[in-house]
Amino acid sequence: MNALGIIAVKIFFLFQDLSHSKKQEIITFLKNEKIVGGLMVFEGPYDLFIGLMVHNQLELDDFISKFYNKFSNQEH
Repeated sequence: MNALGIIAVKIFFLFQDLSHSKKQEIITFLKNEKIVGGLMVFEGPYDLFIGLMVHNQLELDDFISKFYNKFSNQEH
């Protein structure tokens, strides 16, 4: 992937007091994002894993900002 100019990024999520419907909304959002190359739901120390494929730090920052703007400061 490095030869193609792609940086692999792994993000693990641990949710607190998150409703099933909100978790499904997050999963649906992530499934529709082009830079998400892998998504796994866990039962254990983490709730969710995503593998991102970005070309640079700016692309990663844009994705994280988009995610937080959509899902932060909302009711569970």
